[in-house]
Amino acid sequence: MDDHPGGDDVLLQTAGKDASEEFDDVGHSKSAIEQLKDFYVGECSEVLEKKLESVTDAKPAAKDPPTSTNGAGFYSKILQFLVPLMLLGVAVALRKYSKKTADAKY
Repeated sequence: MDDHPGGDDVLLQTAGKDASEEFDDVGHSKSAIEQLKDFYVGECSEVLEKKLESVTDAKPAAKDPPTSTNGAGFYSKILQFLVPLMLLGVAVALRKYSKKTADAKY
């Protein structure tokens, strides 16, 4: 987990679950996809049961409402966008304020 480029929190959020969608959504590099072959252990029993149910049932299995397994990822993406904007705003405000006080002294 220490060597994972995305950090251990990403792995812990999807531990014990099928993380195929999360893996695909991130947009991993070709080398990461190649490494997946070496680290692939198998499928979760829950996933296999759902696949089996969908194949054997005449009706499609009722889907559970989508749950967010990556809520922290959503907020971190927003913060990655907002924090630099806030810092830029603070820098511009400080520059403007310091310019006025410097001009007032002379």
